[in-house]
Amino acid sequence: IIEILSNLQALKTKLMKNGLSILGFVMFITGFIGLTLTLVGVRLKLLSYIDIHTPMLGFLLKLSLIVLGLVVFIISRTNWERENQH
Repeated sequence: IIEILSNLQALKTKLMKNGLSILGFVMFITGFIGLTLTLVGVRLKLLSYIDIHTPMLGFLLKLSLIVLGLVVFIISRTNWERENQH
């Protein structure tokens, strides 16, 4: 039973890492596509509410979405056990 619980804990950790990786990637891609399309004058329906107030605010929010997406992705892919050994 202890071995099964250990395996379930490892599976839960792996699923959490994969979920955070996907979340970070989606945040990065959404921000990048939104920012790129804004530069050519096209708006994504999903992000159109961001540009309502000021274009500068929309630019900063999309840029922060890109940066936060990268941070979440990198942190989720880091092997903390190996990093703590050094």
